[in-house]
Amino acid sequence: MNNREYLQYEGASLVEEALRSFTSPAKGSDLYPILCESGGFLHESPPPSDDFFWDYVLLRLYLAEQEIHAFRSGFGCLGALVEGMEESLSHLPETLHALSLRRQLNGSFLSAGSLARYPDRESVDRRFHFFRTLQGDQDTASFLRAIAKERKIHLSEDRISLLLREIQGYLSFLHEKLCRFTPREITRCADTLTPVFSFASGAEELADSSLLAFLTGLALYCLIAL
Repeated sequence: MNNREYLQYEGASLVEEALRSFTSPAKGSDLYPILCESGGFLHESPPPSDDFFWDYVLLRLYLAEQEIHAFRSGFGCLGALVEGMEESLSHLPETLHALSLRRQLNGSFLSAGSLARYPDRESVDRRFHFFRTLQGDQDTASFLRAIAKERKIHLSEDRISLLLREIQGYLSFLHEKLCRFTPREITRCADTLTPVFSFASGAEELADSSLLAFLTGLALYCLIAL
């Protein structure tokens, strides 16, 4: 694996990390049950919908993309992180299916709501366009309120506070990751991380996506990094 492929892999992994909780006591667990199922952190009725959950996950990834672009170091190579993240987002249902299979191989499962609600490429593009229209002087809380308004749901201040803490935890995780990407460390990891093999998805629309085929095979069979 060369350095660019390694960074693309790391960029793709940001999608999985965006599904996790970064606040105690559930740090490291899937975020969906915490926010959207009864018995989560906040006992409010009704809990946010799957549509809102995916808006929130995509907001995390949108802010991550902005953080990567604004990062002052990176030695001119961090664009590959965005490439990997964008490739996974462009085929998000397939990416999540691969992640779910990998979880099953490890004896666990992915909790991310209804399969029918997984955003397709058009939905992802539409959400990112919506976020860009809000860009400017808007703080993160304003993003959340704008999403809630469009979805016609109410967010209590407690829930907004939790969502903001989760976003800050995710972005702090990302910042620490970016700070570790020195040329020596990137090369070391690229030399170490070697997939057993990669395979192309059977879906016709993925036939020309060599990067996704690589990342999917890597996610499922590269146990070295898991």
